Amino acid sequence: MATKSSQNLRVAYDVGHDSIGWSVLSAPGSEPDFLGCGSVLFPPDDCLAKSRRDFRRQRRHVRATRQRISRLRRVLLHLGVMDEARLASVSSSSPFALAARVLRGLQTLSWPELWDVIRWYAHNRGYDGNRLWSAPDTSDPVEAEARRDDDAGDQVKVLHAIELLEKHGSRTMAE
Repeated sequence: MATKSSQNLRVAYDVGHDSIGWSVLSAPGSEPDFLGCGSVLFPPDDCLAKSRRDFRRQRRHVRATRQRISRLRRVLLHLGVMDEARLASVSSSSPFALAARVLRGLQTLSWPELWDVIRWYAHNRGYDGNRLWSAPDTSDPVEAEARRDDDAGDQVKVLHAIELLEKHGSRTMAE
């Protein structure tokens, strides 16, 4: 096999969430000649890949929360119902209790109280949008069994919550 100088070679990388793809091409003419390609896969719990993924997910979550609150703040400023100083202050230390009283029909909220409840909901949304695509690989039978146990535990919790809702005549957990 003839050796080629490094000036005639092109190396390309594709860095993904849990893999790195690579290829080596010779580029003397108009059409490249593939000399080799492959990928390096990182297991779900591998040292750097998992931690990088977790940190990236955290950064995106924090950024999305800040953007959501910023947009809500701009809406309230645009409506003229609150000024910047009022938006920066907190009027209630328990916005979840305010939300529960409103849902039960016991109270209406002032604009500052509404802002506290909206901000609280923006920070504490009840789901993780990354949950479906970030599920760990369940090819390992031990991991798969543990995941089934977790899912079964979650199902029991949901059934218990539904029973409590029916028992108390409520439509939401906040009520």
